Amino acid sequence: MLKSSSFALRRPATKRRGGAKLLQRHEAAVETVVAEAKALVLERERLLSEISDTKLRDSVKR
Repeated sequence: MLKSSSFALRRPATKRRGGAKLLQRHEAAVETVVAEAKALVLERERLLSEISDTKLRDSVKR
């Protein structure tokens, strides 16, 4: 792991030793988190739809 110094923090990640690889890993991690968040949103919408369909069916039965 790189030591943090005020000099290192002022330089762009691509200029630091190993910075380009670190930046790639960070971008990949961000893409993974975004994909997981989208999947969770879709699952939430599906479940909410299922709940409302169930409530509608129950109200029709009565």
